[in-house]
This record gives sequence, C-alpha cells and structure tokens, in this order.
Amino acid sequence: MAKNLKKAINDAKEYYITKLVNAGFFMNHSVLSTYTLSELKKEYTNLIEKGRR
Repeated sequence: MAKNLKKAINDAKEYYITKLVNAGFFMNHSVLSTYTLSELKKEYTNLIEKGRR
C-alpha cells in the first residue's frame, strides 16, 4: 500500500512539474523536484489556472 501511495504522489508531482516547465514558468526540472506536492499544486494554481481567467 505504501508503495502505491508513494508512486501516486510522485506521479502527481511529475504531472505538475511537467505542466509548469512546458508552460515556461520554470526553466528546469531540478528546482521543481525539490518542491512538495502541496507547493507544486499552489504554483500551478497561481500561475496557470489564474492565468486562464
């Protein structure tokens, strides 16, 4: 169970990192890889979701 949870968290982090890098808000993957999932969600919401309005 713990393995599956860790994989799910890592997959979610990778999703947000990819979206933020592809959108051009961050230049490299390594900086974002140090962020927690909560921090990545916050960055995504602030930069991408609010930018669509």
